[in-house]
Amino acid sequence: MAPYAHHIHSAQMRAVAVVQSRTMTEADPTGPSRAEAEPQPPPAAPQPTEPPAPKPQRSKRSNEFYLALAGIAATVVVGLVGALLAYQASARQVAAESERSALVFGREQRKVAYTEFLNALSDLDRAEFNIRYAIDPSLGGGPDTRQLEDQYDDYTEATDNLNRAASAVRLLASPDVASAREAIRDEHSNIFMKINTLMEAADRGDPANVLDDLRRQVGLASTELEERFIDAAKKDLGVTE
Repeated sequence: MAPYAHHIHSAQMRAVAVVQSRTMTEADPTGPSRAEAEPQPPPAAPQPTEPPAPKPQRSKRSNEFYLALAGIAATVVVGLVGALLAYQASARQVAAESERSALVFGREQRKVAYTEFLNALSDLDRAEFNIRYAIDPSLGGGPDTRQLEDQYDDYTEATDNLNRAASAVRLLASPDVASAREAIRDEHSNIFMKINTLMEAADRGDPANVLDDLRRQVGLASTELEERFIDAAKKDLGVTE
């Protein structure tokens, strides 16, 4: 074999040997890999991870707070409105009842006042008649002084009672009743003056004809004024026959 050919053959044999060596190394899984054969840097230390930032809850909580506050306010407003309406209804009922009671009470008060006035008027008419009767010369003899004084005491008491009854009527009476009351008082005030003149003449011992003339001037109270008062009182009280 020539020297050149021997040289080529030797190179081919080395190439085959290298290929086989690589093949055996890569085929053996237990053999050291290239990465294992090469020195590796130490692994990096794990970096601490920051926890995720919490989602903002302020807006949601604020909405819930205001919603709750609005609910409370609405409940309070509804309660106040309900209480106000109930109070107004109760106040109207109380006012209506009070007005009705006042009307009934006022009517009863007027009825009592009118009745007492008529009773006092009747007593006064009787007292006036008794004085005229005590001085009547047709009975014979002069007036009994003692009896006349007793009659006059009864008369003044009856006059005082009528004045008190008239004051109550004045406070409660309707205009028509008050007008009739004034007419009655004016008439009896005139009678009162005449009776006093008669009593003074009797105290002086004036003659019987003088006393009789004064007695006739006293007269009797008008029944028409009393009927006028009764009609006005019935109208005011709503009394129908």
